[in-house]
Formats: sequence, structure tokens, C-alpha cells
Amino acid sequence: MFWKFNLVSSNIDTLLEQEDVSLLTILDEDDVLQECKAQNQKLVQFLVRENNISALVNYVVSDPNPEEEETKKYKYANIACELLTSDVDAITEQLTGSEPLLQMLFDFFNREPPLNPLSASFVCKVFILLATKKMGQLFESFQRQQGFIPSLMRHLATSSVADLLLKLCTCSDQQNELRDQVAQWLLNQDTLSLLFGLLGPNSTELERDNVTQLLQDLLRISRELRNHPLLDALLSVTSLAALANRAVDGEPLGGVLCRCIDVLQIAAELTKPGSDPIGLVPDEQRPETEADREFRQSVSTRLAEALLPVVDRLHHLLVSWPKGAPMPSTLGDLDPPLGHARLALSSLLAAAFELQNGALNARFRELHSLEALLDLLFVYEWNSLLHSNILKAVEAAVKDEAMFEHLVKECTVTEKITKFWQTPEEASAAPAMGTRPRRRGFMGHLTEIANLLVSQRDRVQMSEHQMQEWNNFTSGALVETNRRNETELGSRPLSGSDDDDSDFREVSFAPENEFRQSFKAYRTVEMTASFVEQFAFKEEDFSLQKQRASAFEERLAGLNFGVEGPSSTGQADMWSAPVQDLEDEDEWPERQITFENGQNAAPIGTLGGRTSSPRASSPADSSSDSISSDDEPPMEVEHAAPAPEPVTDPWGEQSTAANQEGWASWGEADKQPTFQRSDSAGFAFDGAAPVDPGAASRAANYEVATDSPQMEAETPSEEELSSNFHFLTSSGLLKAESSAS
Repeated sequence: MFWKFNLVSSNIDTLLEQEDVSLLTILDEDDVLQECKAQNQKLVQFLVRENNISALVNYVVSDPNPEEEETKKYKYANIACELLTSDVDAITEQLTGSEPLLQMLFDFFNREPPLNPLSASFVCKVFILLATKKMGQLFESFQRQQGFIPSLMRHLATSSVADLLLKLCTCSDQQNELRDQVAQWLLNQDTLSLLFGLLGPNSTELERDNVTQLLQDLLRISRELRNHPLLDALLSVTSLAALANRAVDGEPLGGVLCRCIDVLQIAAELTKPGSDPIGLVPDEQRPETEADREFRQSVSTRLAEALLPVVDRLHHLLVSWPKGAPMPSTLGDLDPPLGHARLALSSLLAAAFELQNGALNARFRELHSLEALLDLLFVYEWNSLLHSNILKAVEAAVKDEAMFEHLVKECTVTEKITKFWQTPEEASAAPAMGTRPRRRGFMGHLTEIANLLVSQRDRVQMSEHQMQEWNNFTSGALVETNRRNETELGSRPLSGSDDDDSDFREVSFAPENEFRQSFKAYRTVEMTASFVEQFAFKEEDFSLQKQRASAFEERLAGLNFGVEGPSSTGQADMWSAPVQDLEDEDEWPERQITFENGQNAAPIGTLGGRTSSPRASSPADSSSDSISSDDEPPMEVEHAAPAPEPVTDPWGEQSTAANQEGWASWGEADKQPTFQRSDSAGFAFDGAAPVDPGAASRAANYEVATDSPQMEAETPSEEELSSNFHFLTSSGLLKAESSAS
């Protein structure tokens, strides 16, 4: 609403009315970006002037002055970049339609590396906007440039340049015809070969990292962008084989090997069903089509064909990687350490096992690659990433009959499991880690492998002695381990809601504690992610209530509230009868006060023959007398009641006369006479008692007539005094005090 009604006053319009206003003056205004994005026509026309837009581009491509303050070094370059990329059609048209302006942007990449990272991000942001909005015109400029792609490759150590190249390679927001033209032009520029070359040993670490990330992003996008010339070329056998050869060629270099394997790992992920390249759609919500299955199978076949020539080299690097210096750790020295390279090799070999390719599996059996992986499991017992890769390889081997037989017979996996199995007693006897016994780090994954083999019991073929030993293990130590793993802390089994264990039955609570226990359980309920959506009412609930209200109003309008009777007199009698019954009822029945000495006082409710209200009695009264009634027995006291004093009438000659309505008039407001009475009833009247606002407002309705000589005093009746006393005591104007005080 604040922006809708344009409540912000800007100084830019005032400045633009000046003929000699400069660009820097406009850029110094705080709201220049907001005004530009709001399509301020005066500002847009000012910015698209040839000299002004040229100055903006110059700010973007120019390196800052190193002697300038840090707070101002990139100020105008940043503002200029934001203005040029504000998605204003007039500015975008002016940029793409001016060849000198585009040439200024192209020349930025002709500089020697390294580029200023922030300046490069400004230039690449402008190019990405133009590629999104005006790819057709920008592509024509690309074709006229000589060596533009090689110039970009020289600066791939800057991450923003890699982002620009990714945008040019995909063109996912363009039409298929234009997208294919750009992709084919990039292929003709040997883009993929240049990228693979940057993964070599002569490149810097930053270049290898950015190129690896770029290739991985292209492979992830290839699942969605089918029939894309550049992406199809990246997934070809030639490209995948080039990556595999780049990993193992020459002297072993961990950085090159790991980066190439990282790219091949993404290609292997494309062979698995249901994997979302962006990771936003759950697998169960993304149905697989026949085209998806064909794509997976095609990638799997091409990847296996690319890996087959280098399997021997990969296996050799796994078992004979150059030893590194011992690595100290909290569990002792690792000599030699596993290293990133062998961990990456184990990951790639596990992915190769999952391809389920017959030729690859046959070569693995000849090389005993699976056995080499199992040996690493027991050597590096604390490397859980390595253990996960080995578990994947074993799970893939179980699915192939020949590989499963090789796993049991030649790899002797069952003998290795029983040999390295650790019982709880052995763990307690092992050297301690801090305050806890040392449990072998691979026991969790080893248990999963053992359970996997038990599920394939019918396929296991061993000698009689080996089978007997394996059966004893699976029926003893493995069963106990599984039972212990399925038990929560505190020895409660991991079971469902149908658990009828008597030790954990529901605890019953007393009825008076049920509400408290329910409220405590409510406070401890975990708030789920959908709590906000489920809280309160939905929009349709309000509509339903409104409809119900409308229907009720329609029904209400048709009802007849008239009371039919013989005459108006009969209706009046009908209402007056219950009112008269209520008036006849005495709210405060008289009760006889009986003292210990047998003296009877006036009943409660009467004061010297005048009716009063028991609400004025104080707690002291209950200690000095007793009330005799059917409900309460008489209360005996040890001391005798005081003799009654002469009754003083508080409404004497100087008191106020009653008005015509039967109410007593009041004296002047500033006079506060105090009336004291001490009789057998024990009432005392204090005119200085605090007055509540309600009583004061009621008293204000009556005429003040105290000390008025013109009005003739009139002795009130007993009924009038009783009514007045009842009103005064209930309103707090009078208070009752015990005679004992």
C-alpha cells in the first residue's frame, strides 16, 4: 500500500528539471534505483542518453582507483550495474542496439588474468541479462567477435565468468531453434575440449574447481534439456572417455584425478531412477516415463564403455597409490593415510559396479577389485565414507550371480566377517577411547554386509566346515547384535504403536489430574512444519460462516414476533404477575437474635423496629452473638452481651426529608456527618465511608435538600427508612461495626 499510492516524494524529478544536472548528481541520490525500476520516464530518458549510458558502461568495466576509500571504491560501478540490469526495456534496447557499448563489454575479457572479481561480476551480470532478454541480437555480436570463447576460458578462475559460460551453454529460457544455434556455435568453438584441458595439471586449483562445477551443472541440466547438442556431446562416449583418460594419464596427481572423478560421478548419478537434477522434487513425486528409462540406459551404456579401457589403471592406482607421510590422529598415526585420491577411486569403482555391465564386472573379477576394496575396509576402520562406498559395491555385486559367487568364494567375505567381528566383551577389553571402550569403526557397515548375505542364504555355496561356522555366527553373534541395534537407549525395543509390553503400558491418572496432564501433553507436542498452514481458519471457512449467517438472517426476517392475546390489558397482566411475585418475596428474611443470657434483640433485618439489611453486619458481629435459625444452631459466647444503649434516630429534625418518590434527600456534599449507633444489633453508621462511583451517580439523581429551611421536615415511615438503609449499606455509603468495638 505504501508504494501503491506513491507516498514517497523523490528529489530526482526536481533535479532533472535543471538543464545542467550531471550524472553523478543523479547517482548520488538514494532512491535512484527505485525510481528507475518504477519506470520514472524522466529518469529513464536521462539515462539512455548516449553520453550517460556510455558513462554507466564505463563505470562497470573500469577498475577502481586503488587509492580511493573502500566505501567509495565500487560505489558508482555498483549503481551503474544495477541501473543497466534493472530490466527496463529502454535501457536494454539501447545496450544491445549500440555496437560501441557492446564492444566495451567484450573488451573487458581481453585483459590479462586475473580479473578483478567484483568488476568481473558486474560485467557478467550485464551479459547474463542481455542473454536472457536479447539473446538473438547478442548472439549476432558473439559471432562477430574473434576469439571470444577462448578469452572466457582464460578467466575461468573467476567464478562469475563460469556462471556466464553456463548461461551461454544452456540457454534454457530461449526457443529451441535459437538454443540449438548457440549450442552448435559453442561446439564449433571447441568449448568442451577447452574445458577438459583446464582440468589438467597445468591449470590452477581455482580453474579446476570452477570447471568441475561448470561441467557438473551441465550434466545435471542434461536430464531435463533433452536433444541439446552441447549436452548430448558432453554425455557422448568420446567426452566421457576423455574425462576418464584425463584422470589416469601421466603421473598420478590427486587434484586432477579427484576433479575428473567428480564429473564422472555426476554422470553415474544420471543412470539412477528418479534423481532430480536440482533436488527440489522428491523421488516419489516425480514419475518416470519411458523416455526417462531410455535416457538412463543410454547413459549407463556409454559410461561403461568409456570406463572399460581405464579399469586396469584405476585398479592399479587404488592398490598402489604413492604412500604419503604418516598422519597423526586421535586414534593414532595413519601410516599410510588413505588420502582423497583413493577415496575418490573407491567411489568411482562402486559406481562402476552399480552400472551392472557384464564386461566391466568380468574385468573386475579378473583384477579382484572387489577384494581390494574389502581389504581397505578392515585397514581403515574409522573412514565411514570409504565404508559407504564398499557397502554400495557389495550391494551391487549381490545383484549379479557371477559377482556374488566371486564375492563368497574368491573374496571369502564370510571368513573376513567372522574373523574381524568384534563382540561386546572384546570391545570392553580393547584400549579405551576417553571413558568408553573402543568399538571398531566398521562394525556398523560390517553388520549390514552380514545381514545382506543372510538374506541371500540360499545362494551361498561354501564347504561344510565354512557353512557350519557361518551358521553358528549368524544364529548367535549376529542375532545378538541385531537385537542390540534394534533397542533404544533404556532397553526399550524399537516397535510400533501396537506394543503391548506390560512394562511400558499407559499410566492412568486420577480424574482431577487428567486436565493438568492433558495440558502438559499439549505443551510438549512437537510443532510440525505444517503447523502454520493448519492453524486457525482457512479462507473458505470464513465464506462458509458468511453463507450460514446469510441463511440465518433470511430465516430471521420471516419470523413473527407478535404475541397474540385477547387484548393489551391481558398482555400487561401477563408481565405484571411474575414481577409482583418477585416484589412480594423478601430477599432478607427476619431472623431472631438470641443471646446467652436469654435476652432477645431485634431480628436481623430490623433496626429498632425499622427493617435493615444483614449485608451491613461485620465479622465482629458473629463473634459476639449467634443467629438462631433452622439452618444454623445458636452460637454460645462466654461473655454477656452489653446492655443496649438508647436508640438515637439518625434521621432527626436536622435530617433530610423524604422526597415525593419515597427516597431521602441528601445534604451538602462537603458535609460528612457521622452517625453512630450501638445497640443489640451492633450496627454503626459512618457517613464518611468511601463512596463508589456507581453509588455517587445514583445519588446525583436526587435533589440535595440538607439544611434547607424552606422545605418542611417530614418524619419518614418505617418502610421508607428500611429501604433507604438497604440502599446505603449495599452501596458502601454506610458501614456496620460490632458493638464489641
